[in-house]
Amino acid sequence: MKINSSANKRGREELSDRLRTARHRADLSQTELANAVGVSASAVAQWEHPSGTQPSLGNLVLVAQVTRVSFEWLATGNTSRKSPRISAAAEVPAIALDAYARTLQEETLLDHFRQLSARRQALVVTIVTEFASPVRSRASKRS
Repeated sequence: MKINSSANKRGREELSDRLRTARHRADLSQTELANAVGVSASAVAQWEHPSGTQPSLGNLVLVAQVTRVSFEWLATGNTSRKSPRISAAAEVPAIALDAYARTLQEETLLDHFRQLSARRQALVVTIVTEFASPVRSRASKRS
């Protein structure tokens, strides 16, 4: 059952505006964003239309990554627009990842991760980062 309340319409319009704003700030056309996310240009046009469709959660994560805005801002309108930038040094591991796994679980996870497409790898990294965030904040509160 779909609820057509004015609050839902306002929320959808706000999401469409944030999607358009993120794309413009990243200096991307609808077609360029669509290619980066792996959808059609018409899908992006629909997402940006006030009464259009909404992207899936996975596509919303990818849009946030491609446009370098925070997922939370894109999804909810909360927090700042920009994602923290990763320095070039942080992107290159200090050791070869295949040379070191602490447990059999890590090794299995790494093997499966490498079999994923780049798009799915990006999604997995975002999900794992989100799961790890509360753990880090709890650990820092204990110190």
